[in-house]
Order: sequence, then structure tokens, then C-alpha cells
Amino acid sequence: MKVSNSTIHLFSSGSTGKAKCIVHRLQHFLINASVANKALSINSESRYLLNLPCFHVSGLSILFRSFLAGACVIKDSDINRAIVTEKVTHMSCVERQLRELLTVGDNKHLEAILLGGGPVHDSVLSQAIEKGFPLYLTYGMTETCSQIAIAHHAKLTPGFTGRLQPHAKAKLSDTKELLIQCDSLFLGYLTETKKGLHKPLTEGYFATGDLAEISDSGEIKILGRLDNMFISNGENIYPEAIESVIKSVSGVTDAVVVSVADRDRSQVPVAFIKADVDIESLSESINAVIKTKLSSLHVPKYRLNYPELKGLKANRKALTSLAIQYQSSL
Repeated sequence: MKVSNSTIHLFSSGSTGKAKCIVHRLQHFLINASVANKALSINSESRYLLNLPCFHVSGLSILFRSFLAGACVIKDSDINRAIVTEKVTHMSCVERQLRELLTVGDNKHLEAILLGGGPVHDSVLSQAIEKGFPLYLTYGMTETCSQIAIAHHAKLTPGFTGRLQPHAKAKLSDTKELLIQCDSLFLGYLTETKKGLHKPLTEGYFATGDLAEISDSGEIKILGRLDNMFISNGENIYPEAIESVIKSVSGVTDAVVVSVADRDRSQVPVAFIKADVDIESLSESINAVIKTKLSSLHVPKYRLNYPELKGLKANRKALTSLAIQYQSSL
């Protein structure tokens, strides 16, 4: 089998819309694995926990990193048990899994936790750092064959999500959208309507759909998704900003904000909230802090209990459907 001619087809998570079939060369995974192994010090003595699905780039990348380094792969559905009994040295996770890890009593074998998949709230990061977890913040996507930016939390400016690695470079568009070039960039999308592969590039760069900042040292800070943004009373509203503020309220453990149509303001926010107490008892606190840190336009018109949904990342498409159903029932 010739590596240069081999391709891998993966589907995006579809959490913000219809899943896309993304085509990579096998070589892209080897390039990305080589970069990650160097950044995370993965070697033949490492024990990498396979706790993410292999039909997504996050899980498949674990296998390539381990293969390239000669590392051991640990498969256990109970993450906390695996860390203690299997002496796991490396793992990848998203915020939801990191919250679960905070209950682990023995993490002395852990050398690196690759943390990505979206924004992580400051309070969760602080708790993990206090417990001594070796966090490496990362940024990437299926189109870039996993991460293009990695950095240990102690070597990052607060609020940033990784530092560009040698195989990648980035710039911002006039609208602050993050544009990427990298050696592991996908070949294109396989679509039903177009022959061959569709690879949308702007002057050789891939438009990520993420609003961002880039520091002089190559650090990346993600501000939000362009396709999540909505307009309320003429103002651009970014759900991620509202989510961050809601999560800062004592008692709240998670929050996702979507939008629904409104006769007066075009679109209004709807918040799905997971909390240790009844969410209505937090309404005044949530509204007050949002008005103080953002504006009254950012205050959710409806606050709903966060439903149990499949997947590790928030499914905004499903939550939007639920918000519309709730609004229609009123």
C-alpha cells in the first residue's frame, strides 16, 4: 500500500449543522501524529487512553500517534478507573470529560492531557490545574486532521487555546475569521452535488468559520463561531460569550446558548442550562451578571434545562430544534 495514494474519509461531528464527508491522505495523519508526539513527549513507554470514538478524527489520531511512537493503547470505557489502574500517561478529552476527571484521586502517572473540542470555562481549568493535571490546550478540526496548535497551560497567555505548531500557519481575515494553511490540510469535501472533491480556499488558506485573535508568538484565541452568531435588534450576538458568563454563576455546571426567531428583535437567545439546583432559582443572578458583563440583549428570553443528548460536544442543531418546539408550545 502506497501511503501517498491512500485516503481516509471522515465525517465532521455535525454538531452545528449537516455532517460533511472530509477526505484526507493517510500522510496527513502521520504528519499530525509526528507533530503531536513531539509536543506531548509521546514515546514507546507511553500509555495512551483511547477514550474518544475512532470514527472521528480525535479518536483516530490517538491510534496514529501511538502507532508512530510505539506506545501502548489503553481501551477502557471508565476513564477514572483506567487512569488509576492502567497507569495512563496520555489522554485526550473535552471539557465534559475533564469535569469528570476532577474526581480522580491518583493522577501521578499522567504526563499530558490534550484538551480541545471547544471552549473550556476558566473555573474548570483552574480546578484541574490546582489538582496538578498536566493540561495541554489545543485547537484543531477534522479539516486540519486534528490539532494545529498545542501548548502547556503554564506556557500560554490566559484565554488562549494553543500555539501554532511548525506544520501550520494562520492569519485573520478582515472580519477576524481564522484562516489556516497546514501540511495536514484535507483534500476536500466529498459532496453529492459536485463531481470530485470540493476544497474551498481563499488565497491558499482555509476559512475555519472561527472568529479569533493571534498573538505575536503564534498563540490562538477563539472568540466564537461565525455560524453560531445571530443578530438581535441590530447587534451581533455570539452565543459563546453568553455561555461563558452563565457558567461563571455559582451552581451552574454547563450551558449552551442558541437562538430562535423573534417578532420584535429578529433573533433572541435561548439558554440550555445544567445546574446543581433548580435553574429558575438562578434566573436573577444569571440575568444580572449578563447585563453587567454584556448587555440586556444578551439575556436569554428562555432558560431551559439541559437535556441528555448523545455525543461529547454540544449539538446546537438539536438544541435549536428543542428551543423552537418550546417556543411554539407557548
